[in-house]
Formats: sequence, C-alpha cells, structure tokens
Amino acid sequence: MPITILDLTKDQPNPPPAYGGKHKHRLVGGKVLERKPQNVDSICLHQTAIEFGPKADPDAKHRRALQVACHALAFADGTVVLPNPVSWYINHANGFNARSLGIEIEGAFLGSPKHPTAPGGQAKASVVTDLVVASACAAVDELLERATRWGARIQFVLAHRQSSGTRPADPGWELWQKVALAHCVGKLGLKCIPSLTEDDGRAIPEVWDPSQKGVRY
Repeated sequence: MPITILDLTKDQPNPPPAYGGKHKHRLVGGKVLERKPQNVDSICLHQTAIEFGPKADPDAKHRRALQVACHALAFADGTVVLPNPVSWYINHANGFNARSLGIEIEGAFLGSPKHPTAPGGQAKASVVTDLVVASACAAVDELLERATRWGARIQFVLAHRQSSGTRPADPGWELWQKVALAHCVGKLGLKCIPSLTEDDGRAIPEVWDPSQKGVRY
C-alpha cells in the first residue's frame, strides 16, 4: 500500500515556538540541543491518543506534526511526517528522551484487549488498520535510515509506558505486537527490553508480549 513521506524538518524553526504553551524541545543557548549520534540507540513508540483534523484539509492536518513532540508522526491515512531532525533533543519520552527517536502513531488505541475506553476517555477506540501499521512501520524505516546516515546505531525499540507511569496504554497492545514485535524485532532485528523502566514507568505487560510473560496490565 502506498505510503507518503513528508519531510517538514526545514519548516521547523530553531528555536521552535512553545506550542500549546509548552516547549517540545530542550533548548541550550537559545537553540535546540543537538545530541551526539553515539548516544542515541533506540526508537520509542507512542500513540497520539487522538485523531487529528481538519479532515477536509489534509495539508493542514499533516502540518500539525510540527507541533507534536516527535521525530516522526505516522498518520492513519498513510502519510509519515518528519517534523524534527533526528539529532534534535525532543521532550517526548521522559527518561528516554536523550537516547531515543520518538515516533507518534495517530489514533486513540486500546492499551489492552479488554480496556474499557480509549486513552483520554473516548468511548470509541481507533481501529488499528493495515494502513496504520504500514504507516508506522514506514516511519520506523525512515528514521532508522536517517539515524544510520547521521552515525547512530539503533538497537532497541521502547514503549513510552516504560518511562511514564501516566502512559500505561502508550502505544497499546496491538501496535506493540504489529509494529514493535513483528516489524522492529522480527523484520529489522531490533531488541525490546520488556523489564526495562525509567522513573515511574511500567514494564511491558504480558498481554502485549505473551512470549516474554511480562507484568499484568
């Protein structure tokens, strides 16, 4: 299925504004902190917990990625937007910020098969379609290629829940199985570390990865 890669990195000012009243980047001397490639070894998967609009204006919708704390945003329509260079320090994953590239996946996805509501309290969860998965996998591939050219060696795939106690459903069981385990681990050879946590983060639950027999959700 066709995936569109949209590079908006040159449209992101340095320093970027405080989107929504919050700085999404770490600033040093008035500019975004540039990390060293040898210090970046992971990608971290997120779900946006919302579906972006306006639906009638795809260009405006995709440009909203410039306001999101991530290195790539995989939209559900098959468009992958790159709003920030891979070298930039983005405040996207708490204790994983310094070591990781952040990928947001558009949608409000269930944390577990029996979770009553989608993140944010929505009564109806987003569907993990084949196009959503393909978009997320393309975002992984694009960031890995750019990171390799930059000089980084990406070895691990992490979940935001592992570094934040307030994000137990991030990115959710189905995305973890289809993107992290099937694609990142199974196809690309990256490693996941189910027991790894930072700060008040939580380990990968068993329902996400039954083979690892992780914690209860």
